[in-house]
Amino acid sequence: MEKNIRNTIIIAVVCLAVLAGAYVSVSLYSGTSPTFYTVESGSMRHSDRSAIGIIDTGDMVLVRDPSKVNITTYTEGYVTGYKKFGGYGDVVIYKRESGTPVIHRVILELTDNGNGTWSAPSLQDYTKWYIGSPGDRPDTGALSGRIHFTDLGFEVSLNTLKSIGAGNSGYITKGDANGAADQSVDSIMLNTLVTDKMIIAVAAHELPWLGCIKLYINGTNTDHIPSNSLPLLIGTIVLIMAAMVVAGLLYERHKKKE
Repeated sequence: MEKNIRNTIIIAVVCLAVLAGAYVSVSLYSGTSPTFYTVESGSMRHSDRSAIGIIDTGDMVLVRDPSKVNITTYTEGYVTGYKKFGGYGDVVIYKRESGTPVIHRVILELTDNGNGTWSAPSLQDYTKWYIGSPGDRPDTGALSGRIHFTDLGFEVSLNTLKSIGAGNSGYITKGDANGAADQSVDSIMLNTLVTDKMIIAVAAHELPWLGCIKLYINGTNTDHIPSNSLPLLIGTIVLIMAAMVVAGLLYERHKKKE
C-alpha cells in the first residue's frame, strides 16, 4: 500500500514538473501576456468546416510579442513563399481605439512620404496589383489613388488613408474571409492604417477547437463555431483520456512484473 502511494506521489510530482516546465517554456517563447487568444469571430475562416492550420471561430492561438518577430506582409510572403495559417504573410492581433482586438492578416506596409503619397517597396517584386487601369503599376515610391489587389479581389483608396506623419509606416490588414480590407470598413479601421504601436501580438501557432469551451461558457458567437469543431474537440479529449488510461495500465503491468 505504501509503495502504491509512493508511486502515485512520484507520478504526480513528475506531471507537475512537466506542466511547470511547459508553462515556463511557452511563456518565454511567447514573451507577452496573455500568451493565448481565443478566436471569437469568423473573419479568418476559409470554409464552413474547421480545418487544422486555419484560424477558425473557437480556436485558440499561441501568440508572440512583436519584438520577437520580423512581421512579413502578404505581398512579401507571396514573393518568398512564406505562409501562415493558410495564406501568405503573418497574422497579427492589433488593438483599436474602441472594440475588441482584431486578429487579421497584414497585407501591405506603407510609408507616408509626407506629401500625400505613399511608399511601398514590397510591391516591386509583387505583381498582383495596379492603380488606375489593370497592368498600370506606377512608381512604388510615390503611390496615390486606388490600389487594387487582383489576387485578393479588393481595393483600398490610398488618398483617404489618414497620414501618420512623414517617415512613419502602417499596414493594410484584412480578414481572410472578409471581402474588403479593414481600412475600407467603418466598423473596423476605416481609412486608418494599423501601426506597429497598435500591434500587441503576432499569431504563431493554432490550438484547434480548444477555445470553443470559453465561447460556450460565455455564450459568445456560438452560432459562428464550425459544426465539426465540437465533435473534434470531444474526440480529441476522449483520445487523450484513453491514452492516459492505457499508459496507467501498462505502467501497473510493468510494475507487477518487477
